[in-house]
Amino acid sequence: MVVTNKDEFANWASIIRSCALTSKTPLTFAEINRDVKMLEGKDIPFQSLGFRTLEDMCREIKNAQVVTHMGKRALRVMATAETAHIMDMVSKQKSKKKKPLRTIPQRFHRPPLMSRRPPGVGQRSNAPYNSYTNRNNYGFNKNYNNSYQSRSQSVSISRNEPHKHPPKFQPFSSLGNQISQNSHQPALKSSTTTSTSTQGKSVHFSPPLSAKSTKSEPDKSAVPASTSVAALPSKISSIQQRLNAVKVSAPTPSPPLMQVSVPESTTQSPVQQRLQVVKEKSSYSLYLDDKIDPRLRLAKYCESKNLKAPVYNDRNTSTGFLASVAVGSSKHSSYPLETKSVEEAQKLAAQAALNAVLKKNDDALAVTSDRSLIISRIADMVDNHPSGVFEHCLSEEYCQKYYETLPTNWVKLVEQAVAVDVGANNMIILSPQNRNNTGVNRQPISRSIHPGLLELPSSEEFYVHIYAVYDTTYISGVIIDEEYSDQIVTLGEDMKLYYDQDKIAPVTVIPNEYYAVYEAEAETWHRVRCLESNPDKNSATIFFIDRGDKDEFPYSRFRTLTSKFCDLPGQAVRIVLKGFENLADCKVTTDVLEDLLVEKDVIVCGAYPCTKFTDKYSQTISAQLYLGEDEKSDLTILLHNKIADPSLLMSLEKTLSQVHIVHVEDKTVFINFIYSGFTILEELMNNITKEISNNPALIVRPTKLKTDEIYIAQSPIDKKWYRVKVTQQFNSDEFEICCIDVGNKCRARRNNLILLDNISSGFILKNFPSQAVQCRLHKVSPIDFNNAMVERLKELAKPTDKFYMKVVDDRTELTVVELYIRTESNYLASLNDTLALEPQISPRDNNNNPNNRPSKDKMPKSILKSPEIPKIGGYIDVHVSMAAHPGSFTVQPLDSAVQLQRMMDELFRVCRSYTGPAVTPFNLELGTMYAAKCEDNRWYRAYACKIISKTMCGVYFCDYGDYRAIDIERLQPLQDQFYELPSQAIKAKIHGIMPHLKGDWLVKDAIRFNELVVSKNLVVLVKSYEENPIPGQSYIGVELIDTSTADDIYISQILIQEGRAEKVE
Repeated sequence: MVVTNKDEFANWASIIRSCALTSKTPLTFAEINRDVKMLEGKDIPFQSLGFRTLEDMCREIKNAQVVTHMGKRALRVMATAETAHIMDMVSKQKSKKKKPLRTIPQRFHRPPLMSRRPPGVGQRSNAPYNSYTNRNNYGFNKNYNNSYQSRSQSVSISRNEPHKHPPKFQPFSSLGNQISQNSHQPALKSSTTTSTSTQGKSVHFSPPLSAKSTKSEPDKSAVPASTSVAALPSKISSIQQRLNAVKVSAPTPSPPLMQVSVPESTTQSPVQQRLQVVKEKSSYSLYLDDKIDPRLRLAKYCESKNLKAPVYNDRNTSTGFLASVAVGSSKHSSYPLETKSVEEAQKLAAQAALNAVLKKNDDALAVTSDRSLIISRIADMVDNHPSGVFEHCLSEEYCQKYYETLPTNWVKLVEQAVAVDVGANNMIILSPQNRNNTGVNRQPISRSIHPGLLELPSSEEFYVHIYAVYDTTYISGVIIDEEYSDQIVTLGEDMKLYYDQDKIAPVTVIPNEYYAVYEAEAETWHRVRCLESNPDKNSATIFFIDRGDKDEFPYSRFRTLTSKFCDLPGQAVRIVLKGFENLADCKVTTDVLEDLLVEKDVIVCGAYPCTKFTDKYSQTISAQLYLGEDEKSDLTILLHNKIADPSLLMSLEKTLSQVHIVHVEDKTVFINFIYSGFTILEELMNNITKEISNNPALIVRPTKLKTDEIYIAQSPIDKKWYRVKVTQQFNSDEFEICCIDVGNKCRARRNNLILLDNISSGFILKNFPSQAVQCRLHKVSPIDFNNAMVERLKELAKPTDKFYMKVVDDRTELTVVELYIRTESNYLASLNDTLALEPQISPRDNNNNPNNRPSKDKMPKSILKSPEIPKIGGYIDVHVSMAAHPGSFTVQPLDSAVQLQRMMDELFRVCRSYTGPAVTPFNLELGTMYAAKCEDNRWYRAYACKIISKTMCGVYFCDYGDYRAIDIERLQPLQDQFYELPSQAIKAKIHGIMPHLKGDWLVKDAIRFNELVVSKNLVVLVKSYEENPIPGQSYIGVELIDTSTADDIYISQILIQEGRAEKVE
């Protein structure tokens, strides 16, 4: 189903959810539409939203489920983390014919809800924030087009709106307020009560909880019935003059919680039976002159803000009139108060809009900023409550008495002058301290006022914008949520307005004190904490408490941070990346985190206070982080891939990588990359060695072994710890294990293995990628990779030797690589060529050099002609294509290079268009010439030497001199025209020399020889001639001469002069 208007659908979905949420049982769609119509005055427009039926629309609502209830289709709202407490309260309510007296809490703390999409810092999200209380308490507000107004009288209740500044004075105690309507109860007349009749209904309000006041009570005589319900006096003198239609009962002493009688209405509608309005804890009121119509004030406000004129919408109900007014993108209503005229309903709606304006712009009551004055006043007020008074009640009494509001951290300011206790439901109670004759010291505390610690959202996940990454235990950012972001924006605007007019000279900067700093580049002011003062530079290093990053500023930009800018807690949050605490000192990890996180929005999941890294200056949490919005990417996986996944380095696009050859077995080679990931692993394993040595209690043996579990085991050879996996079980106590970071396998007993669960780095080590990478050597045929070659490779490559690796083919099951070693002359010599030219470790000739002696079963049935080679003493220009050492290398005659290239081009064209029968394992003939397709997708002439498996065979490339293992399906019969050109690979050796040590050529000697001859065009002087057992191949003893310089260079003489070879007579 395609939703035509997503914003409007979200509005209606939130209203439907709220109706269903406050019902114990699922609601039918007719009941839902009835209740919504009662609230909004019209049916749910499901058809205009693109739905065929209301049921179809409800199926698209998030966290809602269509069920069958008592034989009818109905809607049930599923509990979420934000609404579970509401549903729990609704489920515990008891249905009674008459509503009993009940105690209403003053403020219902709703857990903050978060938008699934993070708005930018300082921007408003379009996602609705809905919070509901219970079946009898209901209120919501949307602050955008087609939105729906608050359901409380004269108060716009919005969960979206954060408290940008201290709450304003409330005209009556929200603790004891409850609106009741009863057409059968007459108004009471007394000197202490006031009521206004509205079509036979009396609206009653309880007075503030405060029992005492230093000012005399004004006259509370009844107001004429003609007085407007919405008219409010400009001066706060009495409840009568502040609110019409208000009944004031005599003030009562403690207890702090009051009970309010709520008579039952005989005409109450079904939705009114479930939904009653509860005052928000931060309700605002506008104090106006009785003679000023709220509609005029609202019109002037819109004119001053360049907004469109207010648009009123009236509705006549069966019992009176309701009105709503649209101001900009917000909408406000007179609901639930019904009036006897349209004019009064419009005034109530205009009053609600003005209250919302004050709440948003904070232009009603001033905040007391003098700290000593606050302490003195509060202490005097608390003295009037010997039994104690709740925090919120005292705040309201303060507003009534002094026409000012308290800063948000006022309790912290007065905690040394009064006794502060925490009662039930975490409600703060203030009471007089036990005094001596000297009384209570109410002098201001000498220390300066500092911003408090930030209160984190209660939701399971929330967004954070990252500003700085110092290490894995210190990632700084700010929470992205309207409740937090708007406060930062407002604070910045207020600070700019204040300090731009400030002419006070710069202050002395002291470490760990708080200041306001001007950032000239952005023309903004910031709250900062001084980390270090540098008098020599006339500057200081600072920490931005609302961002989390650091910088250095000159003294001239510092100003005193006034107390009114300390009300808002520091907004920076310190995040410890869960599981990576031990990598705090790893610079590579920190660099990767900076690239991944800085100036990015991340999702924080599973956050909890981290006491290990907590400091007194910022809120510290340990959590997992995710990137992205629609599809979350786990930062743990991304970080592992970035710093420790060697498979990402096995790519054709990568340049040469440094590796160690750590293990060699039949037909495969295991390597370790020399990079940051392996360094991190080594540090972690070294830490484990120390940790286990210092605390043997961490050694926990597994009771049941799993093949997918990672353990650690100690090597009996080097006594080091390695990560291992179980690969095979021999009996109940003996297993085969594989070292996942080396590649070797061995036997082990159960008590040799240790679990990682109790080790501090266990979380990282369990998720750390395996470092042993299995690969296959290019040019080295698996046919000849036998035990003898394995031993030969181990001789050539020690585990500590550094090699350079280049990926040749990454499409096969095992990546094919070429390995090089750097010589003293900065030349890269191929280890693959060394092994490829020794396909078999065979008996040696009289020069102690290995010769290639293929067995009889490889004799080709189709023979190519041998290349023309001069007689002994003759010369030939050649190209050296491969070299293992001076006793074995391959050359190609240069005089036929053009013919070879033409033949290769023609072979490619013919093989590409070949449509004949395919070569299969059943018709493959050893010793026969074929066209073979290699990894570079080119075709070469090759002999079939050996069948390896049903799908693989070994071939010898007669024009290049190397052996390969390829798929049989890559072979084609060689056409007759390709037999004309003789084979181009000529096996050769340097004549008249032998290794200096009378044995094999050393690796460094082979490397030096490669440096001198490979990929070069040289001149060959034929010294001896030997026919190879394979017809069509030649083996000659030569003298290699480099003629590229003015003087000819004899390669054999260089080897003798450098002490690498000896001359043989």
